[in-house]
Amino acid sequence: MKSILRISGLVGAISFVLFFAVQFYAGCCGEVPTSAQWYATSFESLLMSFLGSYWFLGLFLCAWFGILAKLSSNSGWKTLSEKYGIKRLTGDRLQFRAVSGYVGEVRCDGSLKIAVTTQGLYLKVLFLFKFGHKDLFIPWSDITISVEKRGLPPAKAPLFLSRLVGRLLRSNYLRVHLRQFPDQKLILEVPDSLLTHIPSEIMESTAKQLS
Repeated sequence: MKSILRISGLVGAISFVLFFAVQFYAGCCGEVPTSAQWYATSFESLLMSFLGSYWFLGLFLCAWFGILAKLSSNSGWKTLSEKYGIKRLTGDRLQFRAVSGYVGEVRCDGSLKIAVTTQGLYLKVLFLFKFGHKDLFIPWSDITISVEKRGLPPAKAPLFLSRLVGRLLRSNYLRVHLRQFPDQKLILEVPDSLLTHIPSEIMESTAKQLS
């Protein structure tokens, strides 16, 4: 299946390159051979027909779901959902806040939603990105938290850029350490108002870590 997809992608890429090459040549150098004109006209007609068909919609949806499933796997969300995934939120009435952060090496700009209760930490993603990302509930007993004042530069940004962003755009970030998943990176931006709802014993252990 992967070989078929690679071949299909290669054929499609070559077709696009040839089409744009013919169009570019026609615009810069004038007349092109009749066979090239026929190819460009046929390709454009086929492309417009495809973009207006249900085949394009189906291909787009398959690609979208495939990307979300890949992100879920690469970020570690899929692994976390096997332990902490929930189908329905229960308990206290939750007030979710949209936040940014990192799950693994995947940066989430405003697509994460977080809520805290006396029992633990709830995480979910916006509906558009829901596929492959089951809602998570992580009890306080399974985590330790350190609070940082920092910016959120790209994961592989140069050191000088990270420091500059950190100074200009300082926000509260929770670095969540999961006892059962010590290698899982989980950094969440949180407003000051949300920090006050984290249980005092968690904040006390945080203070010890930061001191």
